[in-house]
Parts: sequence; C-alpha cells; structure tokens
Amino acid sequence: MVYQCLLEKDERTLWRIYLLGRKNTFISYEELQNECQFTAKKIQRLCEWWSEIENEKKSGIDFVPNETGVQVQLTEHFCERILWHQLLTQSLTFQLLWQKLMDPLVTITQLSQQHYVARKTIWRRLEGLKPLWQNFNLRLDDNFQNCIMGLESQKRYLILQLKKMQLPDQKEDVLLPFMKEISTTRANLGFTISQMESKILHSRAPQLAYHLDERGFQFLLQQLLGQEIWLPKCYETFRVTFTDEPQLRSYSEATIQDIYRYHLCLQLFCGDSIEEFFSPPKQLSEAILLETISQKCVDKYTRFTRKHKHVVNGYDYVLKK
Repeated sequence: MVYQCLLEKDERTLWRIYLLGRKNTFISYEELQNECQFTAKKIQRLCEWWSEIENEKKSGIDFVPNETGVQVQLTEHFCERILWHQLLTQSLTFQLLWQKLMDPLVTITQLSQQHYVARKTIWRRLEGLKPLWQNFNLRLDDNFQNCIMGLESQKRYLILQLKKMQLPDQKEDVLLPFMKEISTTRANLGFTISQMESKILHSRAPQLAYHLDERGFQFLLQQLLGQEIWLPKCYETFRVTFTDEPQLRSYSEATIQDIYRYHLCLQLFCGDSIEEFFSPPKQLSEAILLETISQKCVDKYTRFTRKHKHVVNGYDYVLKK
C-alpha cells in the first residue's frame, strides 16, 4: 500500500517479511528473493539488525533466520502500529518529508546541509514518494524551494495521517492542538485555504452546513478528531439501518458518530487514512456488514470509495475501538 514508500529499502523489506509471515509464520529465502530482490545473506543481516532494535524497543516481533528461510515470531503484546512506528523512525526519507511539511519554506540546500546528504539525493528521495503524492492529489514542483503543490487542505490531511503514524499508543487527544498549531503556522506563512478550495471541498460533501475556509477547517478538525458531536439529517437513514441490524445492536451511539467522521474523511480528502493502512489479520464480520449498509445508505459512497480501496480496514478499526 501507498505508505510503504516512506520506508528505506531495508525497513521496507522487513515490513514485507512481516506481511508475508504473519499468516504462515515462515517464509523461504527463495520467496523472499523473488519479493525483495535481496540475497539470503542480506536478509540474514537485516534480521540480525532488527534483533538489536527489538532488544531495546520491545515491539513484540522477531525475525529468526535459519538455513532455508525466516521464521516470524509474534508475542502476545505485539502491535502492528508499534512495528510500523519503529521502522518509520529509522527512515531518512520520512524525516525529510516531515521536515518539509513542518517548515514549508525550508530549502533542499538547507536539508542537505543539516543531514550531510547531497541535494540530488534528497530530491530523489522526495521524488521516490510519487505514489504518496498521487494518492493525496499532490505533486512536486520542478524547483528546489516550495516543492509540494496541491490543495492546502490535502497537505494538512497528509500531515494529520503522518502524525497519527508517530503515535503508536493511539494518544489521539494530542492531535487537535497539534493540528490547530500547524494550521495557524501555515496560514501565517501564506499557505491558506482559498475560497476556490472551499468550493471544491464543499462539492465533495454538500451536506455540510458550513464552508471550509480557515475557520471552518478548525471546526472540521474537531469533527474528525471527535471533539464535536454533529450528525447531519441525511445521516438518519444510516443510523436507523445500523441500529435495526441485530448483529450491530451492541454498538453505541458513539460508534455511529465515529463511523460518520470516518465517512467524512473519505468524502472530503484523497489518500488512505491510517485506519485504512493497517490490515487486521482477520476482519470482523460486522465490518463487512457495515460496508454493505454504507453502500445502501451513505450519499455518494461509490464515488469516494473509488479512491479508497481499503475502507473495510477502517470499519474494523472503528468497531474494535
């Protein structure tokens, strides 16, 4: 999936080994070489490198190499989000992207001097994120200054998703003040949500009773992060269908509100949310049922799921939450 481009080649290989091994637990070197184009010795060295990290970080996963392949061992306290977080912290590509988003005026030259990396190398790293840019309807400019181009709201949504990735303990109460500060900083630098952009966003979710200018974006953040409780009248059909379904009656009103906020994210923005990125080993049957109900009851559902291919993962996350 799209976020894997944030990792360096070594970290991305370990993530792929985990994805291959979480169901079968054992992967042969032949299969890994076909998947990752790494030799058996290189894979063994990666496993040894991870063991050093695991001894310190205790994320609950180990990769044990033998003569024929790699055994993936998971402990009871293993968490996929923690593994992803640990791999992400090792990635220079992610660090460069995060700095560029936090300080949109920082130049490639300044990043080069700070990280002791050639300017062309940094540019190649940012260009290597092309799947991410395309997924979020953003692009790189052809100069070495303010290189991330696209809707300001999309950039802030990307920042929100990347910030979530850095919170393995799911302490989401820090997200709202963080995003308010980011929005204010970017607006002060001239990166604002224009009137035309407000119209574009409003056309994607016409049931919203407010325009998504700078002030409206703050209210939207409160909605998305659960600080405001507001369900539009057009959502009543979904609510009634949800509560009438015997398999879903054990879930509370708060769950319906969480699902609405998830739908709102999908409608307004392009790009996978972090909830979509992590695939559960086994999806809840209720999540699959919820997708069927949403197809029938949610306005423009087919349109916004064209760009969101893993919506069920988000339903699974919300229901387990």
